[in-house]
Order: sequence, then C-alpha cells, then structure tokens
Amino acid sequence: MKESGNSWSDSFKRSVPSMGGTPGDAPSSERSLRDALAKAEQILAESQELALIGSWEWDIATGRLAWTAQTFRNFGEDPHSFVPSFENYTERLHPDDREMMAQTVQGAILSGKPFDYYHRLIRRDGSVRTLHARGRAIYDRDGKPVRMVGTGQDVTERIALEAERTTLAAAEVASRRAGFLRQATLGLYESMDYESRLVQLAKFVVPTLGDWCAVDILEEDGRFNRLAVVHSDPQKIELAKELEERYPEDPELPTSRWNVLASGKPVLFREITDEMIDAGARDPGHAALIRALGLTSFITVPLIAREAKLGTLTIVMAESGRHYDESDVELAMDLSRKAAIAIDNARMHTQLMGKTAELEEQAARLEQVVQELEGANEILNQQAMEMELSQEALQESSSELEMQTDELQRANRELAQSQAIAEKANHAKMEFLAVMSHELRTPLNAINGYTELMEMEIGGLVSETQREYLVRIKKSGQFLLGLINDVLNFAKIDAGSVDIKREPVRLHAILETSHLLIEPQMKARNIAYRYVAMDGTCMAVGDSEKIQQVILNLFTNALKFTDPGGTITLSCESGDGFARIKVADTGRGIPAGKLASIFDPFVQLDRSANAGSQHGVGLGLAISRELARAMGGELTAESEVGKGSVFTLALELSPGP
Repeated sequence: MKESGNSWSDSFKRSVPSMGGTPGDAPSSERSLRDALAKAEQILAESQELALIGSWEWDIATGRLAWTAQTFRNFGEDPHSFVPSFENYTERLHPDDREMMAQTVQGAILSGKPFDYYHRLIRRDGSVRTLHARGRAIYDRDGKPVRMVGTGQDVTERIALEAERTTLAAAEVASRRAGFLRQATLGLYESMDYESRLVQLAKFVVPTLGDWCAVDILEEDGRFNRLAVVHSDPQKIELAKELEERYPEDPELPTSRWNVLASGKPVLFREITDEMIDAGARDPGHAALIRALGLTSFITVPLIAREAKLGTLTIVMAESGRHYDESDVELAMDLSRKAAIAIDNARMHTQLMGKTAELEEQAARLEQVVQELEGANEILNQQAMEMELSQEALQESSSELEMQTDELQRANRELAQSQAIAEKANHAKMEFLAVMSHELRTPLNAINGYTELMEMEIGGLVSETQREYLVRIKKSGQFLLGLINDVLNFAKIDAGSVDIKREPVRLHAILETSHLLIEPQMKARNIAYRYVAMDGTCMAVGDSEKIQQVILNLFTNALKFTDPGGTITLSCESGDGFARIKVADTGRGIPAGKLASIFDPFVQLDRSANAGSQHGVGLGLAISRELARAMGGELTAESEVGKGSVFTLALELSPGP
C-alpha cells in the first residue's frame, strides 16, 4: 500500500545503515531483510485499515509529524496533498476538545506516563468523528523528550452502536417496569376493602421487586401499624415480628419510617454489611436477629395520596442476594404513588359506607318518632271531638261545666305542648338532614372530583379497565348524591321552606327544553320517544323551574319501568281553565289497588319485571305532587296493568304575561 513521503517506511529506511555497494550488489541477506520489511509494512497497513487504527510519530525538536495511511483516512485527508503538522492536527480537532488535548499531551511529556483519551475531529466535509487516542513520549539519555509516538482509532460507529444498545436496554427496562406498574394497579383495584388492598400490594411486590415486603399504616396516635407483611418462609415472618416487638424502631433515626413519611423522601440501603449491623444493633441479640433474616438491601418509600400521609412501603432483598439502586427507588416511588391513591380510595369508600349506614339508621329512628307523633295527634283529635259532644251535658251542671272546662284547658295545653314538640321535631329533622347532607356531599364531591381528575389522566395514564371502574365510582357517587338531594328537597317542601313562584309562564319553552334533555336518554335506552308539540302561546300559572323539575321526575319514573323497545310520549293540551302536561309510557302498569299510594313518601312499587331498574328512596313522585299543589295545580295518575301509565300535571291557565 502506497503511503506519503513522510511514511514510517521512509523513516525506517533512513535509520538502517548502508552496507556498501550498489543495490544490484546487495547481499542476499539484505534483500531478504528488505522483503521481510515490505511484507511486514503491508500486513501492518492492512491491519490498521481493518481496525481503523492509524499511528503517528511527532519529532518534538523539528515539529515534523508523520502519519500512516490509516491516520490520513481517519482524518479524511489525501496523503499526496495534505502535509500533517501539529498545527493542522490541532485545527482538525473539535473546538471543545482542543484544550483537553493540549493538557493531555503536556501532562504525558512532564510525567513520562502514557496517555489514553477520546476526542472529536471535524473533517473537511463537516462530518464529526470520534477517535480513541493513545501514545507516550520518548526521551534521550539525559531525560529530555525528543519525540512522541501514538495511535488513533476511529470509534465513531462503535460508540453509536453502544449508545443504541444502551437506549434499547433502557427502553426494555422501562417497558418491563411499566408492565409491572400496570399489573400492580389492576391488582390493587380487585377489592374495595381497605386492608385487602394492602395485602394485595405486598403480595404483588414479592418476588418481582423483592424477597420481603411490608406495608405500615400510620395511626391517629402516631404509631405505625403493620397491616401486611409477605415472605415465602413463614418462619422468617415470625422472626420479623419478634424483631419489631423486641427492638421497636427509633422514630428519631434519619432513616426511620416516621422521617420517611414526614419528608416524603425514600431511603435506600444498597448493601447491608456486617459492619452496619454491628454498628446499628442495640445488643448481640439484636444483631443475631437481623443476621437471621439475611437482609442484603432495602428501600423504604412513603405512601402519600392527596397530601394525606398514609404510611410506608418497605421492600427488602435477602435470599436472592440482589441489591437495589436508584432506578429501583424510582420504580418503588411510582408504585407507592399508585398504591397510596388506591388505598386512600378504599379507605374513603369504607368511611362512606359507614356514614351511609349511620344515616339510614338515624332516618329509621326519625321515621319512628314521626309515627309516634302522628299517633299522639290522632289521640288529641279524638279527645277534642269527645269534648265537643259533651258540651250539652256540661250546660246541665255548672260544676260539671267548670270541671270539663278545666279538663278542656288542660287538654289544650297538652295539645299545644304536643304541637310544640312536633314543630321542634320537624326543625330537628330539617337541621339533621341539612347537616347530614353537607357531611355526605363533602366526601361525595371529593370522590367525584378526584374521579374526574383520574379520568383526565392528570396523575398518570389510565387503562380501559381503570376507566370502567372510574365510571362506576362516578355513577355511584352521583346516584347517592341524587338520593340525598331528594330527601333534603322533600323535607324542605314538607316544612314549607321552599320558595315557589306563581306567575305566568310559557309552557312551550319549558317543554322544548325538557324535550332536548330527555331525547338522548331515550335513544341510549332504546326507547321510542314521541313529543307532541303544542300551541306556543299557551300560558299557565306556576314556577318554570319547578314545572321542569316535575316533568323530568315523571320522565325518570317512566324510564325506570319501561323496557327497551317501549314508547314514552310527552304532550300538552288545554281546556276548562287548565293546561294539562302528560307523560305516558308503555310499561307494565300499576295495579289499581296501589295507584292511590304511589304519591306517598318512601313508597316503591314492586314491579317484578323491572325490579332491577328500581332505584331511589321513593320520593320523586311525592316531591312532584307537593310542587304541583304548591303552584295551585295537581298531579294525577292513570294506569292499566300490561298497557302502561299516564301521569298528568294540571296547572291553571293564565291569560298572558
């Protein structure tokens, strides 16, 4: 392979002493030596080209720089037109690497040690290459540096390949961890029970993320309660319990669970050594227990959801001999955030169920008190009637009259006291319902709000299964909120504290609005919907908001008891001084014997064919009739079993606005 005039071959030939005579007269040994040299140079050049390794020599005194052919190729230069020099070499270096090169060369000359470093060069075509440079200085007998020799290997493709492998490896790790988090999240939502989710969390961690897992929840008194601990060996679990009981953790330690939860920052012990055990043990028994557990590495992360500090999650390596690093801490923190939200949701669900049961119990007691008061009122009414019948007998005798008068006055006082008691009970009922409505609405609004945040994926990606769960939670919350509103509205109407207007209203606008709200629900249920438009000038006396509320209540009732494929019709007619708004359905109908009781509070009919669709507490129709009467109208019902029902809201006609 042909090289430049400044080749290693020229340098070598000049250094070989002449043996005299002309080339034609050279002895055979010299010719053999030259042939061997040429062969060696060819092999060296081919090897350098294959390995992309070029070599060089720099004469420090003269500044002369000699390159091999591969060095020219590495720099992208033509050996016939480019003269290598230290200045040309420096110009080809990347500007950010020039100072490093100068310091490296100077350091090698001063120290006498070889150098080894990587630098970038910029070719004439603008491409950037990376070279692995190695070399050393050569000294004369006086220790003075006279020249430097070295090599430069083009490692651009190798570095790119290594970077690609690193990226692929990181992506694979990220994919595995994302899959782990998805499976863990699904497992956490398999049960709505608070403690079951904690146990499920610990079981899921072992053995994928550790040999041990413990979940500790912070109680109101500041103590940690270990609600879940998982390990494959039951005897090891007993040893862990013994360690916790005999040597409870010091809350003041920087790595304690208290400090992890207070700071919100994880704790990582990459390797647990015998020296660490001896230094931290309180006595030999303490150290023996720790060693018996075989711990090698552990991580403790906080469980925090919506700023609520719930507890800690600890994962430990033991029998596997593995050790944790920062990437494991990051995965554990991701898991703890998802687990904390799931745990907090389960705890809120448990609290809500408790509040609901308490409310139902109090409502039952209140109903019993109301029934007792109604019985007392009936007795008082009967006594009053008896007093009226005895007036004629009292006139016959003044003494008997005075006695009966005293009895009547005493009865009147008792009646007044009973009425006061009834009014007080009614006020207590209203106050109770208002308080309970607030107490229940607050967590319900929180549940609905955080459900919407999770649906918007603000805290992270949500799977389709999780989204289905969120829809169920949201529907349940809205359903319970509707029940609370029904109870509170009925109580307000019953107490006469609802402000109802009686003014001219245009029924056409109200029916059009109701039509737009109702039609999509009918389509969703596969129920045919008919709307019979009315005269746009028809005016009635009432409250437009309350009229629309009654219409929507009637449609909700019709939806409950009409099967898919049925029909619901909305119409309005006027005559005899009244406007009559009708909602007709083709449901199963109401038995004649039960038709009179459907407007009573808390009454729900047993329609066996539609039992699965009944919801609520039986106040919708009761509220609607009270609203109709408060507006000076009436709400009635007609029904025939097997054919359906028709509900009619009658309102007085108004001559105009």
